[in-house]
Amino acid sequence: MLFRFILTTTIALSTMLAYAKDDPMSQLFAARSLKCHFGSGSITTWTGSKPKTSTARFDQDVYFDSIDFKNQSARLIGNIGAGDVKVLATEVGVSFVESEPAVVDLTTVFPIYGNGHDFVAVDTRHVMVSGASMAEQYYGSCQIMQ
Repeated sequence: MLFRFILTTTIALSTMLAYAKDDPMSQLFAARSLKCHFGSGSITTWTGSKPKTSTARFDQDVYFDSIDFKNQSARLIGNIGAGDVKVLATEVGVSFVESEPAVVDLTTVFPIYGNGHDFVAVDTRHVMVSGASMAEQYYGSCQIMQ
């Protein structure tokens, strides 16, 4: 009787641990490197107080490397260079924040699987150049590289 109880408990715990390891949130929070691709989206510019929105495409790969949740840091690697970003891990997912003098960029990777085991992601960029403001938002996916 005791043997059956131990066996049943062991099988149940093993199943729960296996499920937890495949859980999207657990997978995402264990990632140390992500490759993201963003495609379609929109751009909004303002002329005076009137916004003008149009469709746009980003079609770029972006890498987040050396992700360190404890120190809330990572490296962003894109087609025009690399830099340090802040990492926020919340129930919403993992967000990367880049702040430069004329740009604030926020990328959020949601703990939701899209295609296969790629995670759903969105990139939002706010820009101010020569007194003109612009907002961009692109949709894509990220995959764990490491």
